[in-house]
Amino acid sequence: MGRPMAQRLAERYEVIAFDLDASRFDGLDSVTRAKSVGEVGESARTVLMSLPTTQAVETVVLGEGGLLEAVDGASGGGGAAAAGSAGDAAGGGTGPASGDSAGSGAGLADGGIVIDMSTTQPIATKRIASALAERAVSFADAPVSGGPAGAADGSLSIMVGCEEGDWERTEAVLSALGSSVVRVGAPGSGGVAKLVNNMIVGAAFTSVAEGFAVAAAHDIDISTLHQAIRGGWAGSKVLDLSAEAVSKGDFAPTGTVDLLSKDLGYARDLARADNIPVPVTAIVDEVFTAAKARGTGGNFQAVIVELWEKLLGRPIGANAEGRLGIR
Repeated sequence: MGRPMAQRLAERYEVIAFDLDASRFDGLDSVTRAKSVGEVGESARTVLMSLPTTQAVETVVLGEGGLLEAVDGASGGGGAAAAGSAGDAAGGGTGPASGDSAGSGAGLADGGIVIDMSTTQPIATKRIASALAERAVSFADAPVSGGPAGAADGSLSIMVGCEEGDWERTEAVLSALGSSVVRVGAPGSGGVAKLVNNMIVGAAFTSVAEGFAVAAAHDIDISTLHQAIRGGWAGSKVLDLSAEAVSKGDFAPTGTVDLLSKDLGYARDLARADNIPVPVTAIVDEVFTAAKARGTGGNFQAVIVELWEKLLGRPIGANAEGRLGIR
C-alpha cells in the first residue's frame, strides 16, 4: 500500500520515504529514499505511515531512532509536508509542499503532523497521539479501505480521526489518495471506524463463502450465481471479488487472510474492553483463524471457501483438484 500511495503523493509533493525493504524503491524514481525513519522526521513537517501492525507503528514513532527522537533532536526552522512508506517497521514522508528542499527545515519539530494510515489498536493510537502532543506535534489516524488498486488510482476510502484544528491540512494531503476522506472524530476514531468496516467485511466474506457452498451443492455455477444476485441487496464489492476469485480458483493476495484476521482480533479486543457482545465477529474470527491454520494466511480473503470445500469434499471453485485434490 505504501508504494502506490507514495507514487500518487509524488505527483503533488517532493517525496522522501523510508522502508526496511530496499526493493520497494525499485523503479520508484519519483521518491527520494531516506536512510532512516529519523531522517524522514527531520526532513518533513507531515509524515504518513502505512504499516502492518500496531507494534510496527509504535516502533516507528516511539522506538529508538524513531520519530519522537527526531523531534527531540531537531533544531532550526523551515516547513515541509510529508507522506508515508510501507514496511515492517518503517515510516516515510513526502518533502515540502512549499517546494523547499526536503531537508531544509526542522521537520516534525516545526509544528508538524503525523498521519498514520495503518490499521491499529485505538488504545495505542491515543497513546501515540498523547506522546506527540507533548512535543507540539499533531496526530491523525487515517486508516483506509480499498486495497492496492484504490491506493494506485486514488480511490481509497479514508476514515480520519484528528482534532478539528488539524482537519484542513490533513484533508489536503489525503485528498491525493482517496475519493472519500471523512473525519469521524478525535484521534483514535479513525481506527475504530476501520475496525467496524472490517467487522462487516469479514462477515461478508464468510457469508459469501457459505452461500457459494450451498449453491455448488445444487450444481449452480458461481459465475452464474453472481450474475443473478449482484443487482440485489447481496450485491457488494466483497461478492464481486469473491466470485471472480472462486470462479478462477485464483486466490493471489491483494488483501490477505492474515491482515483481516489481525483486524478482527483488534475489533474483538476493542469490543471486550467496552463489554459489547460481538458474537458474529467472534465466529468470523475463528473462520479466519482456521484458514490461517491451513497455511492460507497469505492468500486473498476469499480463500476461506476452501474450508467448505475440504469439509464437504466437493469443489466449489475452479481448479479444486489442483488446489485441494478434490474432484
